[in-house]
Amino acid sequence: MVSTHGAERRINVVLPADYDKTDRTYPILIMLDGGLKQDFYLTLGMERWNQLWQRSAPVIFVDVETVDRQRELLSTEADWLEEYGLTLRCSKAPSN
Repeated sequence: MVSTHGAERRINVVLPADYDKTDRTYPILIMLDGGLKQDFYLTLGMERWNQLWQRSAPVIFVDVETVDRQRELLSTEADWLEEYGLTLRCSKAPSN
């Protein structure tokens, strides 16, 4: 479990089938929405299918579970200002 954006989330890792039988290094692919009720099983299926048909090189998938996708990926201006300790000052437009 990892805590970020004010919530705990699970990190799922899918290793290539031969990971523990070799000293080979693998690229890492990080995927958001990787929770068990999100796209984790899709990722696992893609990895296994690609290896079966040798359609892509093996990779280590790191799937990060999202908790509140809207807030995590599309933070509001207020979140951004708060994170950096800034304030927004608005003034009235001059009247003619």
